[in-house]
Formats: sequence, C-alpha cells, structure tokens
Amino acid sequence: RIERAVRESPEAVQRALAITLEQVGAITDTVYEVAYKSQSLEESLKPVREAEEQQEIARLQKLLPATQDPYLQRQYQETLEAKRELLENMARIRNGLERWQAQLQRAATTLDNLYSQVLMIRSAEIRNLTEASDVVSQSLRQQIEELRLTNKAMDEVFGR
Repeated sequence: RIERAVRESPEAVQRALAITLEQVGAITDTVYEVAYKSQSLEESLKPVREAEEQQEIARLQKLLPATQDPYLQRQYQETLEAKRELLENMARIRNGLERWQAQLQRAATTLDNLYSQVLMIRSAEIRNLTEASDVVSQSLRQQIEELRLTNKAMDEVFGR
C-alpha cells in the first residue's frame, strides 16, 4: 500500500522517498520475522499448564511440614523449588512476549503513519520535500533498529 502510494506519486516525490521505500521493505521483513518467532514461542509454551503447577506447589507445601523422612522431605523441597522456578520463568517469558507484541503493534502503527505521511507529501504543497522525506526516513530507521534489537533478543531466547 505504501509502495503503491509512492509509485503513484510525482517523480520528485518518488525520488525523495526512494530510501524510505527501502526501509519499508526492511521493517516489513523484520516485523514478519519477529511475529513468526513470537508465535513459535507462544506455541511452545502451550504444554505448560500453569494452573496445575500451582496446584502441585500448594500440595507440596502442605506435604512438606508433615513429612518426617529427611530424604522424602528433600525430594519434596527440590521439586517445590523447581516448580516455582518454572512458574517464574513462564512469567518472564510471557512478559517478554507482551513486550514483543506491543512492539509489533507499534511497528504496524508506524507503517500506517508512514502511509498517511506519504499521502500527505503527495497531495500537499510541501516546500521542502527533502526535509519531509528525511523526517519520515529517520522515523523508520529508528523503528527498524528497535525491531532488529527485538529480533536479536528473540534469537537469544530461542538459542539461535
């Protein structure tokens, strides 16, 4: 949609927004990559049943003080700690996913904004076309960098 709007613009606008078009491709590719990784991570979390883990933690907390056998007590304690760690990790992962989703929404909004800016540049009498396109280009560069950092963080989560 953005590319079409630029292609349908006067030649001077097309030249001024050439770099912006390259950035649109980069941001779109990165958005798709981040979205795919986010979706994949969400899918991998489905097998963990947090409510059941919380119930098991409650059960172990009740069993622990009533158990006299030191070996059994140690096993219960270690299992309890492992389950707590699992739930803490799940909370961190979900928080990261929420952040990534928010960043994807921001990127989509940025692209919508870009579209409206292209239309504005195309339809309005803008005295300094270069300055207007530079502002758009700078905004996109910032968004691309933020998405690349998100993508890198997701690679670290996935261990790639």
